[in-house]
Amino acid sequence: MRRFAFTAALAAAAITPQAASASVVINSITDNPGYLTGTLSYTPTNLILGNLGISRFHLSGTEQPGGAAVDFYSYCIDIFHTLHTGAFDLAPVSTLISSTTRQAQLLTLLSNTDPLLAAATTTAQKQLISSATQMAVWEIAFEGAGNPYAIGAGDLQISGGNSADARALANTYLANIVGNVWSPVAGKQVELLYSRDNQSQIFLAGVPEPA
Repeated sequence: MRRFAFTAALAAAAITPQAASASVVINSITDNPGYLTGTLSYTPTNLILGNLGISRFHLSGTEQPGGAAVDFYSYCIDIFHTLHTGAFDLAPVSTLISSTTRQAQLLTLLSNTDPLLAAATTTAQKQLISSATQMAVWEIAFEGAGNPYAIGAGDLQISGGNSADARALANTYLANIVGNVWSPVAGKQVELLYSRDNQSQIFLAGVPEPA
């Protein structure tokens, strides 16, 4: 998501990662596999983002220290900033998502949609899956406690644009998670690229081997 809106209500922006093990400098950002559009509204802060590009990102840069090349396929988990090049801390997803239930739901989502995206054979299919996944990430991260997950209702809503099919698919993904149709894939974890003044991102990674 690249459209931008400030709000003083972003409590997460005041959080500093407790155990960032490394940092990266991102110098290249592309939409991958390309975005669909819609309008996002978040009623607790009266935030409205129109003509919003909704997709997965491909981020490239270098690890710090050391300068080794790194690549991430990521999803936005911060609706209050835009994404731009710069430095990010590698941090646990709990830095922004305190609920262990929602952490597990994000892992279930990404670990199940990642192989679906990899298996898709057309750009249109890939855009549909990645956009639906991004919408579901926002719903899990921002929907109010006690509200059912639904892209078209509640605190966070997405409407309009050319993303109607992706919105329906996102609701299917969310139902699969809540209904325990999907389970987290073993050997995977969700990690966070965190920044106080950039748009934080989550990505699916392998669980590190024990030392």
